[in-house]
Amino acid sequence: MNIKKRIFDYTPQPIIRPVQAVLVLLAAASLIFGLLYALSNFQVFIPHQNLPHIPLLLGISLICAIVLFIDPEQRLKFPFFIQRQLIDPKLAHDLRYLSLRSSDAVIVGHRRIREHWWQRPQQQLQLKLHDAQQAQWFSCALHQVFNTRHFSRLHVRATDELIGQAVMIHYLAKSRHIVQIASAANDDNFEYIQRYVDAPYAQYIRLHRIPTRLMQDLNQIESIQAFRKDDESGFHLDITTLHGNRYDVLSSAKRFDLLEQVLSPLIDFVAYRQFKQNLKLRQQLISATQLLRYRRLWPYLLYGIVLLVAFQLHWLAGIVALCVICYLYRTVHQQNDPPFIVESVK
Repeated sequence: MNIKKRIFDYTPQPIIRPVQAVLVLLAAASLIFGLLYALSNFQVFIPHQNLPHIPLLLGISLICAIVLFIDPEQRLKFPFFIQRQLIDPKLAHDLRYLSLRSSDAVIVGHRRIREHWWQRPQQQLQLKLHDAQQAQWFSCALHQVFNTRHFSRLHVRATDELIGQAVMIHYLAKSRHIVQIASAANDDNFEYIQRYVDAPYAQYIRLHRIPTRLMQDLNQIESIQAFRKDDESGFHLDITTLHGNRYDVLSSAKRFDLLEQVLSPLIDFVAYRQFKQNLKLRQQLISATQLLRYRRLWPYLLYGIVLLVAFQLHWLAGIVALCVICYLYRTVHQQNDPPFIVESVK
């Protein structure tokens, strides 16, 4: 995907200048107030006798500004040209010049720290990089690095179970912020998928280990194809996602049955059974037809309906609804882009 946008969207940027941040928020509220007051004076939406009071407009303006810039991980988040003036200079440099690095690493520790009283506690992982002599601390917001539109159901908790796990990371060079992390394990053991099977409709799948790329991509599968090789007794599943990621899984993998349970809503079991029973079949498409065809459209259709209804009720309700939709859009706008950073970086 657009690497710069993904890094800016999902890398925590804790503000170190809170006074300036509040002033920026008040300035944004003032601009919104000026726009609403001008619209009411020109009677664009409402008759003159129904003009709202100035205190009401002030309150609505402040609420709209907060909704536009609130961030659950760091309280406030502004456009980058403003944000870079409020955050740590090293992080601002990394974000501006895309100082991205990748490496294999082993987790040797974890902690939570709070550098300033107005900031939320930040999660850090102590990693031993493959080309480093000593372990270093890296900032890694596990609630946010997996909390994209694609991985919204994964909730990784930092516990001692992480220690010793081999991972692949992309991180910012100077500030050492991790922007992407995945387990380095091969897809030959699916015991970790048991949590998916136990709670298929849970809002979050709580994990105590860093998931593999395949687990992070389970809800983006577009097609599944089964095939056999002449020199093997089992068969393979060729899993392709909406964004072109491909995974080759061997049926002899440990707890392969759990993966089959997770994929069951996506599989055409008539074709799958036929492939299993007829050993002469070398290749068979086993994914259900019309898989995920309309997934990208429904959020925008829903937003349009909500906005139309809100403006029909009252123009102020429409303005507030528009701000809320902008906030929600930030959580789904990247769904047309690949979720992983695949470019080679040095």
